[in-house]
Amino acid sequence: MGFRQECAYTGVAGAEAGGLYHHEGTGLVVRVLRVPSVPQAFVHVGAPPTSDGGEAHTGEHLLLGKGARGRALAATEEMSLVESTAYTAPTEVCYSFSCAAGPETFYRVLEQTLEALLFPDYTDEEIRREVCHLAVVDDPTTGALALEEKGTVYTEMVASDEKRWIVFHEVARRLHGRDHPLGLRSGGAPEAIRAMTPARIRAFHAAHYHLSPNVGLVVSLPPAVPTAALLARLDAVVERLAAVPEHADRPRRRVEVPPPRPEAGRDLVRVEYPNANPRDTGLALLAWPLVPLAGVEAHLLRRLFLETLADGETSLLHRLLIDRATRRLEVPAARVWGGLEVTQVGEGGMAGLTGYAGHTDGDEALERRLRAVEAAVAAEVARLAGLPAGHADLAAFGRKAETRLIDLGRGLKRRLSMPPQFGARGAGGGWWLDHLRLVDRQGGAARSLLLEAPVAASRARLDGGDNPWARVVDDLALGAAPIVGVSVPSPAEVERRARAREERLRAAEAALVARTGAASLPLALAAERAVQDEATAALERLQAAAPRPALVPDVPRTLDDDLPWSREVVAGVPALRASVEEMSGAEVVLAFSLAPVEQDDLPLLPLLPALLTSAGLLDPATGERLAYDEVRERQEREIADLAVFYDLQPEAGRLELVALASGTDEDEARLAVGWLARSLLEPDLEAENLPRLRDLVDQAAKGLRAALGGSEEGWVRNPAWALRFQDDPLFLSAASTHTKLHHLFRLRWLLEDAPGDADAERTAALLGLLDAALGVRGPDALEPLGRGLRDGAWPEALRADDALGGLVEALGEGLIGDEASAWAARWGAAGRGLAALRRDVPPASAAADLVEAARLAADALAAAPGRRARAGARAGGEGRPDGRRAAGPHRAAGDGRRRAPRRRGPPGAPARPGR
Repeated sequence: MGFRQECAYTGVAGAEAGGLYHHEGTGLVVRVLRVPSVPQAFVHVGAPPTSDGGEAHTGEHLLLGKGARGRALAATEEMSLVESTAYTAPTEVCYSFSCAAGPETFYRVLEQTLEALLFPDYTDEEIRREVCHLAVVDDPTTGALALEEKGTVYTEMVASDEKRWIVFHEVARRLHGRDHPLGLRSGGAPEAIRAMTPARIRAFHAAHYHLSPNVGLVVSLPPAVPTAALLARLDAVVERLAAVPEHADRPRRRVEVPPPRPEAGRDLVRVEYPNANPRDTGLALLAWPLVPLAGVEAHLLRRLFLETLADGETSLLHRLLIDRATRRLEVPAARVWGGLEVTQVGEGGMAGLTGYAGHTDGDEALERRLRAVEAAVAAEVARLAGLPAGHADLAAFGRKAETRLIDLGRGLKRRLSMPPQFGARGAGGGWWLDHLRLVDRQGGAARSLLLEAPVAASRARLDGGDNPWARVVDDLALGAAPIVGVSVPSPAEVERRARAREERLRAAEAALVARTGAASLPLALAAERAVQDEATAALERLQAAAPRPALVPDVPRTLDDDLPWSREVVAGVPALRASVEEMSGAEVVLAFSLAPVEQDDLPLLPLLPALLTSAGLLDPATGERLAYDEVRERQEREIADLAVFYDLQPEAGRLELVALASGTDEDEARLAVGWLARSLLEPDLEAENLPRLRDLVDQAAKGLRAALGGSEEGWVRNPAWALRFQDDPLFLSAASTHTKLHHLFRLRWLLEDAPGDADAERTAALLGLLDAALGVRGPDALEPLGRGLRDGAWPEALRADDALGGLVEALGEGLIGDEASAWAARWGAAGRGLAALRRDVPPASAAADLVEAARLAADALAAAPGRRARAGARAGGEGRPDGRRAAGPHRAAGDGRRRAPRRRGPPGAPARPGR
């Protein structure tokens, strides 16, 4: 049948950069990119969920590793040096891989992948074990047999369901409808996964996995591989697979997502997530219902408005809610984010607060604070929409939006010269699919991957002098009340889930005894264990019988053998030069050994990256000071990339700080190197900038703790590597989460103003009280102390405690009264870090550790901030910082800037930053 070309994709200067093709016989959608890298493929299958059972997610787990075909594919990939990954999106399942072993190997793996996706042959037992089942295990405490809930999909979603982000699910139900695909959970909810059956999994697969417009490919080809060759090979594969009898009864159309059906209510969505620490943080968000998809120009304006309003440290809401120097409403959160949420059926506004701690004073105060945030956002949106032409605030907002538009255009240009990184976990392969769908909204026979016409039209609107935002606010219905949601940590939820689990297991034990007719539970468990052992042996026999392919003959020497490189010496420094013919820009990378860092400077390592990239700049010659947000805006207008991060390979004894700068052409590259030099040599670390430095410390600590509450794969290897290299203080200070939290605690106090005489005496007395109180009550003494400091009446809070009341009297009256109120307020603000540190130390040594931490705080207070800031400046001038992106879709304050993460160093160590 062959392929029909719908359009050509164009790149820089209109050069051919790929195309969109439809298979004439099946309607299969293929998008081709021309990128100077190894062949890569991204397969996407439309799979809107029909329940909360996780059918789509189960396919991701089963298809590429279970059954004879799945096992054969996994073995082929391993012996073909293929890197692959998969993930489940709200309405799609995506599979991707890259192949460094040459085009023939790539074609073979692509064919085998499609066959495994379309015609799985896994058994019902494999489905049950991958999804959810009750297994007989040895009780770790008694050694007796017991039942346990197992299943890869189930345990993954149980863990996911314990995270603070579960508020997104409930808000999505309100936004789209409880039985709408976008309101259901494509990954699955634990209670629904427990009821999943193999029959439902097979039915869902047959309804969605078929060669039709419901399945698409994005294929990236190097210049040496003609598009015609790919399409010819792919046509033969598609025709063969479409002729398989098993495929004949499947539908041949796209599975459509219906329009949303939002609920009418706008009451607060409060979701408790299980957490033993009731003072941990949550996530708050404001979400507006979807509106129809717009043309590309209107889409860009919508996106620019929301991001300029709400996303990151250069946004208006950051200054309004987060920045201590400018905020008009005190919001207990680490950072603000926002943007345009895009689906296949619409797009809508969303904004949120990470590290949100507005729940600690009860539900009434929580809702009051969130409604105040909602009102502040509504007022800011209305103010922007109503600004008259020529108003100074309109021009300032327009310039911020224009900066983001310039950065967008530059980022698209750079994307065209970078490998898409299909197959690399977390590399953002889905970005290309989303972007190509946006590109296709342009229509026409030639479609610019750079969105040149819409970007130019949007920039003209920004330069036109009138107010384009009133139309954007109206089109997105931002004047209407959003749905407001928040997640709250709950020890009670921990207990409730534990009780529910125990009740399920007891009921399952009773059912097992009844089903087997055994005289007792141990006998029933033993009989069931024998049945499960036989099933396991059968699966192992299938695994052992699977043929083992040979290693491919065209084994590559590197990740990209076609890339020319050479070793050189630049100004006496060893250098490596690599060239990519199709790239118009340049990237310069500097690497500094961390070996010279002295013991006393180790506490600076967790924050040095942020100090260099996010503290602002101070020219020592002229005294010119640039605030952090102005620096970032100027960099986004002028250069492609600036980042500082660690490259840590402790097993090889290599611990380095890496500084990177790049531009999309030679002029930009020169500017980028200049900005990098200023970042390394001119960070604003003077005492006048202390408020910003304190913000960076607090945000870094909140970011680390937020990561611990995130997906386990993002942090679980970190403590393992910290244990392995526990005798390497440099590595621990740069990489270990808990070592960095300890250092940041010290830095927070180092940056406090040193107390005067009376306050110094009060501080010494309080530390004595803390030492004694911890000795009497242990870490539990922190709760009344912290409550009293927070409420401004801490002696009274301690007097109410029978065990601690006498300690207050023994300290005298110098801690009480109006004269001590300012001191107590400062202790209440900074001292909360001590309570936060409590959950970072082992329970067995908590009292001693916290006393030591308090003494460290006292020592830090004895040092003048100006002297410590200047010491930090000297360390920064030697170039020892890092800045990296947090996981997820939103940029953390102080992180490095712009690209999808590339793993460097051990698992759990800081990764290369992402944009």
